[in-house]
Amino acid sequence: MNLFDMSDYINQLSQLVGEKKMVSIHTLYRSLGLDYEEEQRKIRKESIDETIKIKEGEMLNKLSLIELRALGEDEEIPDLPDVPVPGESPEEEPVAGEEGDDGGMGGLGGGGGIPSPPMGDAPGE
Repeated sequence: MNLFDMSDYINQLSQLVGEKKMVSIHTLYRSLGLDYEEEQRKIRKESIDETIKIKEGEMLNKLSLIELRALGEDEEIPDLPDVPVPGESPEEEPVAGEEGDDGGMGGLGGGGGIPSPPMGDAPGE
């Protein structure tokens, strides 16, 4: 087959796989001399690699200039904790009862300084 015939053949198969789904995608891959499962593995690996690249870029943006200069080309990027940048608001508000949240009681502790009555003997018993 010459190049133009091959191009027409591929276009015809692609149309048959498209809207009407008259030919399976496996048949299209096989006609192109490709292994469907192998191509799916490669696509998945490329997706993972691309996501890693994006996340590494995010981590690099959090590093200081000194830390960036200290990194070697084969060195792992350090995983920094998510600390809000000064001047930026954190994404999530603290939830009541979590560490650092005193419920507006000014550090009086969970009971607010009011003692609980003794348990057991109720008045009138």
